This record gives sequence, C-alpha cells and structure tokens, in this order.
Amino acid sequence: MLKRKTETHKINSRLGNDIENDYSKKIISKILDKVLASFIDDFFLVYFYAVKMDNNKIRCRAEFEVDKGSIHIPISFNKNMKADIDQLCKVLNSYNKNYHDMNEWNKMMIILHYKGGYKMESRFDNDLEWLLSRQNSKPENTSLSLNTRRKIMSWEGLPRDAERFWLP
Repeated sequence: MLKRKTETHKINSRLGNDIENDYSKKIISKILDKVLASFIDDFFLVYFYAVKMDNNKIRCRAEFEVDKGSIHIPISFNKNMKADIDQLCKVLNSYNKNYHDMNEWNKMMIILHYKGGYKMESRFDNDLEWLLSRQNSKPENTSLSLNTRRKIMSWEGLPRDAERFWLP
C-alpha cells in the first residue's frame, strides 16, 4: 500500500502576523507576492502548486477563482518571475527538509484566501518519486499511459486503489 505524508498548516490570522519569527512564512509570503504580482484581477482564492522534479527543477503553476466555487483560471508567469518562484520553492523545500519539523515534500499546495489567510499542504508522493527515477530508462516509462503520468504529476496523484505494477 502506498503511503503519503500530508501536512496541513492553517493560519487563521493574516499571513503577515508573526512573519519575523517563522522562516517558512517568510518564504511563502515571497512566493505569494510573486504570484499575485503576475495578475491584477480580484480573487476569492489563489491556488499555487509546486512539484519537485529533481534537485534542480521545480514545476510550478497557479490559478485563481474569482468567486467561491467558480472555475479556476490559470495565472501566467513570465520567464523571470517563474525563475524567482522556482528558486523560492527550492529554498522552502530545503528548509522544510533540513531545518524545520515538516516532512520532506515533492508536492506542495498553497491556498490563499482574499483576506490573507492561507493553508499549505505538502506531501511526499512515492509514485512521483518512482516516475522521476525512471525518466531516463525509456522502456519502463513508455509502459505508462500519458493519462497515468499526468495523474501522478497532479496534486491529487493516483487514486489509492490504482494498479501499480511497479510495486512488489
């Protein structure tokens, strides 16, 4: 059975409260500042997703909803903004792994509410780790459908009851 570690941090107060005492909050604040600088629309919630591809690459995307329950609209980043956000995610990942009581993660999601509160979830997805370890061995990788690879790369990942031929 595949085990996923998930940690959720809910901050009921505004993001800026106690920021001087919490390094994770400082980095998250910088990430969200960069995301919010990429668009001017009003929002109800902003969703930010990061997938750690390897030690040198993090794939990020963001989307927002204007009203509660509305369709999620993608947020585009220019090349420099994307590089800045990727770097901040790498720093947060290293900090969480080595200097904080959080788990090492290869998937992270931050949800920002328009009033400033946020929720951060991080998890270590073993399916993603397996897929990335096989990137250079084409024969094993081609046996996975594109749909399965996309599911693994998504925040949700594969369903718990999905067939995993790579497990013993």
